[in-house]
Amino acid sequence: MTEIRADADLAHPRQLIYETYRDRLPEMTSYLPNVDEINVLESRREGEILHLVNEWVARAEIPKVARAFIKPEMLRWKDIATWHDDEHAVDWHFEMAFMREQVDVRGRNRFVELGEGRSRVEIRGTLTIDGNRIPGLPKLLGRKVVPQIEKFVIALVKPNLIKTADGVGRFLDDEG
Repeated sequence: MTEIRADADLAHPRQLIYETYRDRLPEMTSYLPNVDEINVLESRREGEILHLVNEWVARAEIPKVARAFIKPEMLRWKDIATWHDDEHAVDWHFEMAFMREQVDVRGRNRFVELGEGRSRVEIRGTLTIDGNRIPGLPKLLGRKVVPQIEKFVIALVKPNLIKTADGVGRFLDDEG
């Protein structure tokens, strides 16, 4: 298991950052690295909770060792999120288009008011890859391949988690 942990401080009020993150990500793909599009697949509100499913479509160079398992058309994932308006937090997990049963990426982002129109996005998550469940991959080879796949998935997902916060800030700066 690999920990995903990052903070991003932004020069905008928490409520604006939170709502922009929650409601306007599809408008911001030009601010995000390696992301071609974000599509809203489902949106359902239950009081102070919003269930949201977005599909992210990415582009990245696939490492040679992973090309047998990962094809360019598989560089997409579903971002399944539960937004807690009363807590200014979101619980999320990703369903990868490749190795869905073997890769688990999940976490929680909190939106923290820092005062004077400044906020922090606290990103906390984990990535777990079960090499024993990769079809056709011998266990001995799995020990060598799994770290490469993990490195690739982290390189695909983590910058987008971090850069999304920066992108939201730049998006709001450009609007303002």
